[in-house]
Amino acid sequence: MTRNFLEGKVQAVFNDFENERWCSLNNFGFNSNGYSSKVNQQQYILKYYGAYFCELYGMYKKLLQSFNGDELTILSIGCGSGVDCEALNRVVIDENKTVTIKYVGIDLIDWHYRPNFPWAQFKTRCASTLQAEDVEDVDLFVFPKSLTELSLDIRKHIADLIVKNSKKNPIYFINTYATYNAHDNNSINGIDEFQTISKILTDDGWQCDQEPNYYTYFIKQRWLGLDFTFFKLPDDVLPFVSELKDSCNNHNNSPQCMACNINFWPVFSNKYLAYSLLKYTREKE
Repeated sequence: MTRNFLEGKVQAVFNDFENERWCSLNNFGFNSNGYSSKVNQQQYILKYYGAYFCELYGMYKKLLQSFNGDELTILSIGCGSGVDCEALNRVVIDENKTVTIKYVGIDLIDWHYRPNFPWAQFKTRCASTLQAEDVEDVDLFVFPKSLTELSLDIRKHIADLIVKNSKKNPIYFINTYATYNAHDNNSINGIDEFQTISKILTDDGWQCDQEPNYYTYFIKQRWLGLDFTFFKLPDDVLPFVSELKDSCNNHNNSPQCMACNINFWPVFSNKYLAYSLLKYTREKE
């Protein structure tokens, strides 16, 4: 069951994490430099994995409901721990889909806790190094919260590679956006960044099945489990994160310790989720 998988995944990371010291977590935060540290990866997974798994599960489910091919080739750019790969795997199981998958995830950081599926590869590389052979057979491009991490030049590079080399028609994009309150296009990070890619595609004759800046968002902000019934985090995570300072092995009642604001309370609300599934079809010559 997906509920058991999700709870077990987070539990495994939690069990690996609970004897850590927290001081370094305040110094790096959630950025590419910080992610190179295993403890920061653990912190990130405990805080975000459950919520991000939900939104990617929803997008993959929507894609596979309309995808008619027997083979699905995916390039995930900025894949991190591979949460989108694991969400896809659970959708295929839950929906009893018969499809041959080839998944490639790239990231600047070689993350721990990635899945080990025979149909998935993870590569430590920058998107600027992508070449024609990396995109020519791709059906689906995934940007899991990564669009804001890509420079303008890299986004243009990706789009140029697609228009010059893609052998697929149609192609799809799953974009998940960084947000705290996505009530309009100005309140999420990633919409403008994807427009760079979309414009290059449309200028080359590709047509999107909807407005490229359209995204799914839950107007009624509530507990994730009401929208994703499999959502479940381990029971011992909340008591642990609520007493972080007291459990820290470095805690010594010093002024620095007392002023520490360490916090990585897991995301439980759907208000952080904003995502899109876009289909682009190339006009026939």
